[in-house]
Amino acid sequence: MEVRIMQVFENFISYRRSESTYVVKNIYDELQRNGFTTFCDIYSLGAGEFNKDLITAIDNCTNFILVLGRHSMDRCSEDDDWLRCEIREALEKKKNIICVFSEDFVFPHQLPSDIDNIRNYNGLKFNVSYWDRFIDDLISKFMISEINRLESDEERDFIIIQDTLVKYVGIARNVYIPNNVKTIGKDAFKNQTKITKVVIPESVEQIQEGAFERCIQIPYIILPNSLKSIGNKAFCRCYNLAYIALNDALKEIGDEAFGFCAKLKVISIKKELEKIAPTAFNNCSQLMEFSIPDGNDYYSVKEGILYDYDIKRVIRCPENYKHDVVSLPQTVATIGEWCFSRCLKLIDIVLPKMLENVCAHAFNDCCNISSITLGDNIKKFDISSLDGWNEHQRVIMGHKFHPVIKYEIEKRISELEPVEDQITDYKFCLIKTAFESEEEAIIVAKMLLDNSLIVSGQIKKMRSLYMWENELCNEKEVELTCFTESRLYTEVEKFITSHHSYELCQLICLPITNISKEFGDWIYAYTGKIKFED
Repeated sequence: MEVRIMQVFENFISYRRSESTYVVKNIYDELQRNGFTTFCDIYSLGAGEFNKDLITAIDNCTNFILVLGRHSMDRCSEDDDWLRCEIREALEKKKNIICVFSEDFVFPHQLPSDIDNIRNYNGLKFNVSYWDRFIDDLISKFMISEINRLESDEERDFIIIQDTLVKYVGIARNVYIPNNVKTIGKDAFKNQTKITKVVIPESVEQIQEGAFERCIQIPYIILPNSLKSIGNKAFCRCYNLAYIALNDALKEIGDEAFGFCAKLKVISIKKELEKIAPTAFNNCSQLMEFSIPDGNDYYSVKEGILYDYDIKRVIRCPENYKHDVVSLPQTVATIGEWCFSRCLKLIDIVLPKMLENVCAHAFNDCCNISSITLGDNIKKFDISSLDGWNEHQRVIMGHKFHPVIKYEIEKRISELEPVEDQITDYKFCLIKTAFESEEEAIIVAKMLLDNSLIVSGQIKKMRSLYMWENELCNEKEVELTCFTESRLYTEVEKFITSHHSYELCQLICLPITNISKEFGDWIYAYTGKIKFED
């Protein structure tokens, strides 16, 4: 069954194209910049029946902004005139109608009876000379803001097929999911960046892939007792999610389910949970520990680190682990995928002598560990476990070590060479990139500094307007500006792209044409080399 989903807009702009396009464009841009979702036909109409979409947009909006130029009402006597149709719909649905008048506009002496009441509505005059004041008055004195609207359980706010919530199309900040929903579908709330609270009913049994991805303002989630599975990336990039109450009946957490949730600090595993994907908590840079109650038959926790029940496999060390040295129990035979990935505080990991397997990405980006020592019982060592290492880090192996595995490790280590000088006319450069959140920008900047790829990272908030997948996006972003040597650009580019949450990230390199000797010496003294204390 094909479902046509249309966004709910706070504002609808109605106008006559022949004379008001310039005014409308400026109003639209300013409202979007101030965070108000606004329908304007030239920006908001996609494929499909435009007449139905226009009426639907009016029915769902709160503010109907009517821009009236000198001749805007001249054709309203015609039955099929679309401006007339839009005004009639707004009057019938009792919308908050705001008239924006040009300096020379006057209402005709006669209007069709179905729209004649429009002359009784208050409004304001458009004056380009006092633009800021005009916009301030429009927003503060005339518009009704939906910032605090709570009635998100209205039927119009959700697309529900049988018992699956397919898409949330509302604009409320606090969302109450209807009680008959059993499944929250794929991407149902994805990119709903204004939502601050979600209440999930006891009927929900499954949260599918990407369901709440990039709901960046949600601070906490309480999961219902009925929930059994959390899909891949379900809460990924919820940057402000600081608390998640896992329910007792939960059995499965998918890949990157809480990836990039940079404010999570503690995860309490419940007794029925039997499957946690290796990447479930990747890039949770503030996560300090796991905890688990008695009675779970699948997992154990020792000193905040997650293991399987028999403590034969270490599953995950929190990225912000409270100690800088980890000594694994002698029962551990396998280090799981991504186990110590991005544990930037660790300076040493004492591995058990009977260790047999090191899985993919096990030590990714552990850039502050000087070396690891492997026993002779190693049967499998995935080379990707050393991704993100630098030329100063070492893997120590005994003379009885498996010769093929030893060769592969030594070959990988030999490839960790300093970046070759690039041919450039300038010795130093600025590298600029952008992130969705300040937390992610800080994380990447710290990792670049820890790897001595940059000497400084400056972070500032900004607003970006850009085209993505044929849609105009108006988003708050955070810019990271890095100071480094020009010869390191390729390495910095590779590092940022491999850790960035965007599918396509901005990367711009600007040569520094002039620089003081002292500042240049500072960049040169720090970058391109990792220093270890004796």
